[in-house]
Amino acid sequence: MDNRRIYTVTKLNEYIERMFKTDFVLGSVCVSGELKSIRTTDRGDTYFQLKEGNCVLQGVLWADRSGALTFSMEKGQKVIVTGPIRMYKEGGTFSIHAYKIEKEGIGEQAKRFEKLKRELQERGMFAEEYKQTIPFYVRRLGVVTAAGGAAIRDIISTAKERNPYVEIILYPAQVQGERAPLSIVRGIQALDKYGVDVMIVGRGGGSQEDLEAFNTEMVAQAIFDCATPIISAVGHEIDVSISDFVADQRAATPTAAAGLAVRKISDLEGAMEEYQKRLDLLMNNHLLKEKALRDRYEQILTKYSPEHRMGNYRDVYEHEKQRLNMYMDAHIKAAHVRRDRYDQILLQFEPEKRVRKERERLELSADKLHESMERIVTLKRHRLEILCGSLEARSPLERLGGGYVYARNGVGKSLCSVEDVRTGEEIILTLKDGEVVTKVGDIRPAGALVPG
Repeated sequence: MDNRRIYTVTKLNEYIERMFKTDFVLGSVCVSGELKSIRTTDRGDTYFQLKEGNCVLQGVLWADRSGALTFSMEKGQKVIVTGPIRMYKEGGTFSIHAYKIEKEGIGEQAKRFEKLKRELQERGMFAEEYKQTIPFYVRRLGVVTAAGGAAIRDIISTAKERNPYVEIILYPAQVQGERAPLSIVRGIQALDKYGVDVMIVGRGGGSQEDLEAFNTEMVAQAIFDCATPIISAVGHEIDVSISDFVADQRAATPTAAAGLAVRKISDLEGAMEEYQKRLDLLMNNHLLKEKALRDRYEQILTKYSPEHRMGNYRDVYEHEKQRLNMYMDAHIKAAHVRRDRYDQILLQFEPEKRVRKERERLELSADKLHESMERIVTLKRHRLEILCGSLEARSPLERLGGGYVYARNGVGKSLCSVEDVRTGEEIILTLKDGEVVTKVGDIRPAGALVPG
């Protein structure tokens, strides 16, 4: 026969609950510990955890007693909580129901955090001048986080939604535990060597102990030494880690990190259209400048071309010829006028004999005048022929008749040296009576000319 007394779970929990209520010490106890986690409900009740080493005590501050709290509770703070220990029989757990919470100081973990933060800041690892810019367009995104966590799922989902063409490369690192810092460092170094455009280093939310790997000097140094821009995304928005200060940019969550690293494809298309417009504008301006320069060179070439210079010489020749003809006509007209005047005078005042003598003298003078005019005309014509010969001697066309040629390439550029010509290129040779179009078969510099 079994004489044991068997209790139900409810009876046992009720018995323990009564023990907590009747125990003198547990009725009002002061407990010192470090705040591990804090959660406030919509009703205003605050649930928290006190820790010391590996031991944890649950606690609650009811909303009707929150007015007694004189400071803002934060993780890592060391506090003294005063209140009774009560049993929650339905859950089989116990907690301290605080009616007074005093700030004792910063916990050991927070002290280590602040000390490392000061040391790294003094070494310049937080300085803005060392921060790298996140690329505008990312083809290859590197991620250092746990393979099966929610962080990588959020990153992939957000990145692919913004740009389905981005390549995501994951280094599955341990993000929690003693081996986590070394695993994270190896992931950063591996992806940096592999060659990604930007890197996201982080994990999802958790307790302060869970995020401790990202508050180590080893990880901070690896982020600082990395040549690839790094976005730190550790925990939730309220969580701040050392890696956030060292990284090139900090994101509140892994999802936000993916949004910072990968731009929307529509933004990229808009940027490409804007760049295309700017490129078209620059090209049009460049073409207008080149066209104006080409027109100027064409004017210069036209001014100094052989055809233009020949036209100038021809105008000079015609002008001088016209002046000479006008001079000769004027002298001949003046001679006729004088002869007619003398004839009239002889007819009015001289006898016939004298008139005859005067007529003979006048005829003789007319002959001399005619001879003189002939001589002057001959001299002027000879002078004109000399000028015309000089003009023809200076004419480029006359030089072409002497065996010289004027050479230019297919686009009309004058050929002044063998360096302006390429074998097989088509060139145009201008002769006195026409043009010859030929192709270059061989090029011989001056030192390589073959006699005959």
